[in-house]
Amino acid sequence: MELSGQGWAASVSEAGHLQWLDAGERRIGFREDRWAGPAWYGEWESHTHEVALRWAGDGEFSGEADGLSFRLRYRAAGEALAVTATIDNRRGSPFRPVRAGLRLGVDSLMERYPDWNQQLFPTLLRCESSHFWGYFMSPEGAVLGIASPDPVASWSLNYNRASYGDYGHRIHTANLDLLQALPLPSRHPHIDELQAGEERSWTIFLQPLEGLGEVKPVLARLCEAPMLEIDRLTLLPGERATLTVYGEESVTLAGIPHVALGGGRYELLPGDAVRERRLVVTGKNGKAAEARLYVRPAWSWYLENARRESLRIPQKASTHVEGWLGLYTQTLARLHVPEAEADEAGEAKYREIVPQMMDLEAAAPRYCKTRVLNPAYMAGLHAARWRATGDPRELRIAGGLADYVLSFQAPNGSIYGDAGKGIHRVDYTSVAYPIKSVLEVCLAERAAGLEESAERHWRGVKGAMDALVRQRDNIETEGEITFEDGMIACSAAQLGFFALQQEDPEERRIYGEAALGFLKGHRCLQQLLIPDCRMHGCTLRFWESQYDVLLTPNMLNSPHGWSSWKSYATWYAYQLTGDEEWLRLTMNTLGACMQVLEAPSGRLRWGFVPDPYVRADQFGPRTHWSIDLKPERVFIEDPARPGCGEGAKRIIGEQYVEMISDVYEGWCCDNDVHEHFKCLEEVALTSAYVVERADGTIAAWNGRVAVEDGLVRVEPADEIVSAVHLNLRQPHRLRIGFGGGAREVDAGAGLQWVTCG
Repeated sequence: MELSGQGWAASVSEAGHLQWLDAGERRIGFREDRWAGPAWYGEWESHTHEVALRWAGDGEFSGEADGLSFRLRYRAAGEALAVTATIDNRRGSPFRPVRAGLRLGVDSLMERYPDWNQQLFPTLLRCESSHFWGYFMSPEGAVLGIASPDPVASWSLNYNRASYGDYGHRIHTANLDLLQALPLPSRHPHIDELQAGEERSWTIFLQPLEGLGEVKPVLARLCEAPMLEIDRLTLLPGERATLTVYGEESVTLAGIPHVALGGGRYELLPGDAVRERRLVVTGKNGKAAEARLYVRPAWSWYLENARRESLRIPQKASTHVEGWLGLYTQTLARLHVPEAEADEAGEAKYREIVPQMMDLEAAAPRYCKTRVLNPAYMAGLHAARWRATGDPRELRIAGGLADYVLSFQAPNGSIYGDAGKGIHRVDYTSVAYPIKSVLEVCLAERAAGLEESAERHWRGVKGAMDALVRQRDNIETEGEITFEDGMIACSAAQLGFFALQQEDPEERRIYGEAALGFLKGHRCLQQLLIPDCRMHGCTLRFWESQYDVLLTPNMLNSPHGWSSWKSYATWYAYQLTGDEEWLRLTMNTLGACMQVLEAPSGRLRWGFVPDPYVRADQFGPRTHWSIDLKPERVFIEDPARPGCGEGAKRIIGEQYVEMISDVYEGWCCDNDVHEHFKCLEEVALTSAYVVERADGTIAAWNGRVAVEDGLVRVEPADEIVSAVHLNLRQPHRLRIGFGGGAREVDAGAGLQWVTCG
């Protein structure tokens, strides 16, 4: 069956599955295997069910299973394709499945270059209490909006299993779980049963969109509900945010004080108390949308508490940097917020575990010698230790480890290694950011006057960056090959960092444009539109929990420690372009990542899981599922074996997951969470930002700004701030209140740094 609407055409198979959806020159692909859809599927009475449908006429397909009737009906709805899904309970008793819903069939499997550039990743799926919305997006920028004006209980993703046995790095397609057993997040409608004789229908709209800017305005219309956009989701005490509401002219706001600005815009006043604030916006028809904002402590609070947690939750000698990355947090805290007792404890931990992993005299790892990111991070750590101590030995170790990393450089400039598993040898240039680490060492060497080694490392860095410029996203990653969050974000970060070091404008342009190209493709893997301070801007990883906290099966981790790789990239992009949107994204993402440290307790969590309903298994089988959503850790310790346990099964969803290194003595990788604090130190800890906008207003990030009698007064949010970045459209005189005393400067138009010295 073929049908068409305004600007699109589609084909439906005899089984009722979409085969393709064309929008102009773009074709959106659908699966043709067991993941084809839309198709009714479910899990009930301890079995997984796939419901076969047959043509019933008038655009409708129908089928029966276990006393239940299932139907799908396709129709054109202007610019959208409408699918109405109906289930009728003819059993004579209530139907209470684990889940029952639609496998969507959108082809999301990213398994090879260049095909993955056309595949649509399930970037955002969001249940509101009264409706559902989201979108799929490809690296090339194709966007497929999905919306329902009806309440949808939940959603889930079909994660793959890698050929080498681990949970994989790919997603087949996504599901709308129209009926879903509890528990579910409080925002979700609780639709977990059909009574005997009850029939229920949902209409789902699929609409190709021109870009991200169309998602909220268009889906608000399809959902007949308000859609929310907020400029700042993590704020300083007393700071204000601007809310834009799409789709409704008359709404009611609850949960946060506000001032109406007109035209669907509101100024939100979350207040002075450090806490999360929940905003609910209700339209005239009663449909509601939710947002979350967070009023944060000073950035220095996060570094101080992260150091404390890095000592409480031990760093471990490991074959993987993910076991000891908190050594970075300890070193950077020692540099910026020294505390004698904590710094001595951090140094003792360094002396305990680093010699077990590294031969510092030979500047080489003792184990897992070809996993290049391990010595690269260690090189960067010693460059940071040099900054903290001034000890030239630290820089010699850093330089030797940088040489070790570059010993894996091939003639084409790329860095090759493997994970030590013998799976395959891959391009490690952008597995984490080994070249950024080498460049950090190089810049430290220049500052110390070590010109010969600095030049040697610069040549290696340039060769690797030239390779990325040539190859673009035709690169590889550790584990299963895919269009992977880290390899794309780290490529952008390394190229952006290198571009900023260029004195030649043409060289700066070449590397900068390549970095921006990677970031453009990476948008499909970022939570750019979600109105939630816990996740906004964070990246969509989904295979890390099995290694980091020994928690299976796959689930989204957003933020994960590696989400901060993208924040380096967007921060460099801001400095290269002056576009405030990059700065806004950096600060909102950083704010989301910092919330892994709970305030006011300062307790460190590993990451956040956006999936609404995951039956998770940690450390082994048990005989029951727990539905306790309290924040206690999943791990259940066996008193007879300290540090070991029988494991636990529980249902988790849209919540933080605890660290395990403090209770589990074995191998785990949860200390990769400390990448957030390394990023914080580079991007925001000691920096504030002033931006002059096109309308002449002047805004600040990590500070406050006021204009009085032609003088721009800037007050950084923390005494630790030692530099202010200016992005001005015209000359201004500024008075900047650094902690050590105010400084007045005459600044011209353009981008520039002003330091306290």
